[in-house]
Amino acid sequence: MGAIRQWLLFAALLSLSLSNGVYSQDDVDDVIAEDVDVPDKAFLLVRHKIDTVELVQGRNTSVVVELYNAGNSAATDIVLKGAQWPLSDFEDSGGVASRSWSKLSPGATVRVEYFLTPKASGPYPPLDATVTYKAETGAKPQVAFGATPVLYILSPTQKLMRTALYVVSTHLLSKDPPFLLGNDSDETS
Repeated sequence: MGAIRQWLLFAALLSLSLSNGVYSQDDVDDVIAEDVDVPDKAFLLVRHKIDTVELVQGRNTSVVVELYNAGNSAATDIVLKGAQWPLSDFEDSGGVASRSWSKLSPGATVRVEYFLTPKASGPYPPLDATVTYKAETGAKPQVAFGATPVLYILSPTQKLMRTALYVVSTHLLSKDPPFLLGNDSDETS
């Protein structure tokens, strides 16, 4: 039950963070009820994320898909079809985006990681990873989706400019810039 609560907490925090508000632990506790109904059958949650804070054109980027069985029984005949990244915009840099498993026990997690290299800079729409599975023996296949966020891919020049702005804003504009510390020669003359 603890793992299910963690995933539900993750989902609640994600929904709260997407609304751009500031929330306390009390707000999160209000969202998650103590008596969460866990399905009697398998229930897969899909998390599809880019494992890099800033995507940069021409640099490898890790893409991670995690499946978690939040139900009370095993999921069977699981097929993950990774997002269809257009080869005109991305280069496949390794790993396998699509996989299958015969069974995923309740409370279990599987993780798939693959790598892409963006070929161009600019905004990029979300893409879905699709998972099909059977929640019960003899049941029709269920479908679950996990989308990436909207991506903004930086050019190498934009990345350099962001880094320079960061250095200027954190070091040069601070109260005591590091390059002025200990330079008291003007005061003694």
